[in-house]
Formats: sequence, structure tokens, C-alpha cells
Amino acid sequence: MADTVEVTVRGADEVVESLKDLARRYPDSAGNALRKEARVLRGRITQKASARLNSDGTSKVSLKKDTSYSVSQPKGYSEGQYVDLSAKSPHFHLVERGHRVTNKQGRVLGHAEGRYFMKDAVDEYEPEFEDAAERMLDDLLKREGLI
Repeated sequence: MADTVEVTVRGADEVVESLKDLARRYPDSAGNALRKEARVLRGRITQKASARLNSDGTSKVSLKKDTSYSVSQPKGYSEGQYVDLSAKSPHFHLVERGHRVTNKQGRVLGHAEGRYFMKDAVDEYEPEFEDAAERMLDDLLKREGLI
């Protein structure tokens, strides 16, 4: 079962209001643009994972691959649209947040620290989202012939 981490990226209020207005009028275009930004964030997450994990990345469930994360189709309606970005690997939450290390008898041997590559990628992307949202809005307006 895939783990899901909810991420909220905040931008400038004016940009958000403009996107809401555009999403009301052109929900398909807004949803596709939102999905595109989620794929950019997915790329940042895999870059962080590659830098912080010791695996060689050849495993089928490697957290270093874009294919280990899925970006859903846009959900919701109008300005309430969102996409889910989730890890397919069953061990994602253990690597991201850390976990206890135990032996077969259940005795705690220690603690494996979390790598926090997703959290850090989101934190780094958040300031850039405002510019990305403005570009996204301009592209949508041009494509729809509004400017």
C-alpha cells in the first residue's frame, strides 16, 4: 500500500486568487497545470533522495526513481482542485521519517534517523512556487486567448 504525505504549498494571495478565478472558468487547463507542477516537485524529491540514500537505485521500489512516485489526476472541482503525490514503495515512510530498529525477538536495538528528503524538497520548492504559479497563470491566459 502506498504512503501518502499531504503537502500544502503557499504562494502570494493575489496569484492564488487569480488561479482560483481561472480554475472556475477553465478547470481542465488549471488541473493540467497543477499536475505539471506536481511532476516538477516529484523530480525535486527524487534528486534529494538520490543525494541522501545509500542504495544504488536499481531496485524496483527504489526511492531514487521518478516512477516510484505517482502523481494523480486532478481531483476536486473549480478552485478546490488538488493532486496527490504519493510514494509507491511500502518502506517510504520508514526512510522519510525514521524508525526503530529491532531484532527478530522485538528487542529495540536502536533508531534509524529519517532522511526527510520529501519534506526538504517541499520546503525548498515552496518559495519558488509563487514564480511557477505566475508563469502557469500567464501560460493559461495566453493559451485561452485572454491576454
